[in-house]
Amino acid sequence: MLVSKLIIPLKVRIISSFLFICTFGCNSSQFDPHLISGYTMGTTYSVKLSDSLSEVEILKVKEAIDSTLFAVNQIFSTYIENSEISKINKNKISIISDEFKFVFKKSLEYFEMSNGTFDITVHPLVKLWGFGNEASIKSPPSKDKIINLLSKIGMNKVQLNNYNLVKDLEIELDMSAIAKGYGVDRIAEYLLNNSFTNFMVEIGGEVRCEGKKSSNKNWTIGIQNPQEGNLQNKLVLSNTSIATSGSYNNYFEFEGRIYSHTINPKTGYPVEHSLVSATIIAPHCIDADALATTVMVLGVEKGLALIESLDNMECYLIEASINDTLIEYKSKGFSEYEI
Repeated sequence: MLVSKLIIPLKVRIISSFLFICTFGCNSSQFDPHLISGYTMGTTYSVKLSDSLSEVEILKVKEAIDSTLFAVNQIFSTYIENSEISKINKNKISIISDEFKFVFKKSLEYFEMSNGTFDITVHPLVKLWGFGNEASIKSPPSKDKIINLLSKIGMNKVQLNNYNLVKDLEIELDMSAIAKGYGVDRIAEYLLNNSFTNFMVEIGGEVRCEGKKSSNKNWTIGIQNPQEGNLQNKLVLSNTSIATSGSYNNYFEFEGRIYSHTINPKTGYPVEHSLVSATIIAPHCIDADALATTVMVLGVEKGLALIESLDNMECYLIEASINDTLIEYKSKGFSEYEI
């Protein structure tokens, strides 16, 4: 494990932003890829293609991308009343689609791997703390309400038999910690299946890079200094994915105490450790996305241990220390991606 201190004074207790994905490669003068962009999953997406294309071909690709992302959103968005997940949340028994089954089984894999730390049934607790679809709150819920909801969550309370998903009505699923990564992979698969080999796909900061930029170099991802706004680190990626989770952009303060949107499904309370950002590198974005959330809940020590135990996974963690500095932690192989 590599540990180094970044001597950066923290002017606020929670950093407003830490990781900024530099999807233009941080040096756009070196290449001029085709850019396709739009909106999905409550955020933006961008796709950069280094292969030579006509305007008609670009339009065709954009239509296919938008159609794919629309379909993914109709499956996993809890903000859409008639989405597949919204319908599942209203019923005890549901027949699910192939895509929902795939992401559910992935979620179950990480639930078991993390001993329940990654849990897509945590949605009622997220809402209780004011971080869900409803209006936010500015004070913590009562201990009794938290304990009551804890008894009603857990992926072990959901059964999947082939395409039949069975759960109690109280169980609500929320795949926001994994769906963006899946969406990135879906677009990457579409491009690979249509003979594109050099591209970068990004949805809300979750990224997958394949092949090379037009300059025949690997794609460059920039990590931004949270205080100064300049680049803190730069990575070069090819045929891999990167995703980030952080406690710095969604929280509330009550009586001098900070409450993060990252809820520990075992305790029912927001995480209280000093880890403020977790960046994961993995072959597929669905895994990077899920692991970033998992590590944010686990904290530095347990999070690093988990990533080190997995093949082809790396992490870059940022902790806010008690003496107002940032400390970075890197898994053993992370430095191979740094410039």
